[in-house]
Amino acid sequence: MPRKRKRCYHRHKPEHELDGVLQFMVTLTDTQQVDITVSAADKAGAKAAVQSISYASSDDAIATVKQDAADQAKATVVAHAAGAATINVAADADLGDGVRTITASLDFTVTAGGAATIAVNAGTPVEQPPAPAPPVV
Repeated sequence: MPRKRKRCYHRHKPEHELDGVLQFMVTLTDTQQVDITVSAADKAGAKAAVQSISYASSDDAIATVKQDAADQAKATVVAHAAGAATINVAADADLGDGVRTITASLDFTVTAGGAATIAVNAGTPVEQPPAPAPPVV
């Protein structure tokens, strides 16, 4: 059965699938920041309560993460310098079979503020025109 993807309006790029979980990469310039939110679901897909959420960056020189003081399920990732960093999240969740610690991560690529992106898009395929007839001699 095909997996449904949620519509996302951030600059997330599907990166790879690991243990059945689609991983994403977020690209920011070194002058940007982005809000992130943590949520959990049980085996049936029902929302699961999470608590004791913690965040950590793999490289604070590239990107830091600051937890929201009012809502621990929210945080802001702030880019600082070009490079790659992973934001790791841990939380205690009640998934129906007791409370246990679950983890997740989100990969970030930070580019220099003056950097630009380039996209190459293909148009609609069409049949090639017929080859020209050989010259008559």
